[in-house]
Amino acid sequence: MIKKSLRFSSTLLITFMVINNCFAQENVNVKVSRNENIVDISAEKSYVLLYNEPLDGRITFSDKTYAKAKLNLNLLTDEVLFITPENELLPVANQDQIIFFSIGKDLFFKTSNGTVQVVANINDIQLGMVRGFKTVNIDKGGAYGMSSSTSSVQQASSLLETGNRIIASSLTVNQKVELGYYEKWYLINKSKFYPATLKNFSKIFKIDKKELETYVKTANIDINKKEDLISLMNYCTAR
Repeated sequence: MIKKSLRFSSTLLITFMVINNCFAQENVNVKVSRNENIVDISAEKSYVLLYNEPLDGRITFSDKTYAKAKLNLNLLTDEVLFITPENELLPVANQDQIIFFSIGKDLFFKTSNGTVQVVANINDIQLGMVRGFKTVNIDKGGAYGMSSSTSSVQQASSLLETGNRIIASSLTVNQKVELGYYEKWYLINKSKFYPATLKNFSKIFKIDKKELETYVKTANIDINKKEDLISLMNYCTAR
């Protein structure tokens, strides 16, 4: 593999607000940049970043080159960030060419479902987690700078979400947008990513779905929780 220097993508201006349900129930001021039809977002508060500070990392690109730097992950924009020689934290250019990357001891894959972090590995089958934000509500700007919460959540979602990226091209300067944090879980098998459903557990581990349903019920398994998903994986591999 060939090592290359990291380049950064440009940025920013417009504002809206974010609610991060994972870390704190409070509003976050966010700046949004627009370059023709492309919109980039950055937040003032550091807790939209996965790590408190950048850690040593390595990125592998689709052309089989790689780069090393101190990295972080922006959960709001789903972008890998790196520290420049000027000590600035900026998005890596060509995000769509990243295949996988590591930050500290953690491994991530860039997929069409978003950035998947590997959180468990049991007999070569991995459990992955995607973090993101979804629209909760939009306040439409009212008369004299006032706002009226007249947009439905469904309308807001159609305006602001495309996969894990947030599209803000329909917003005005005075609009407020509430975004809520979420997590999605995936089983990773032979470089393929499957939603962590009982149907896919049955398919990957070759166990009858009814047996899994019985176990989930008797063991009180919540397939939306990391610890319970790991318990289910252990049950499947121990059979």
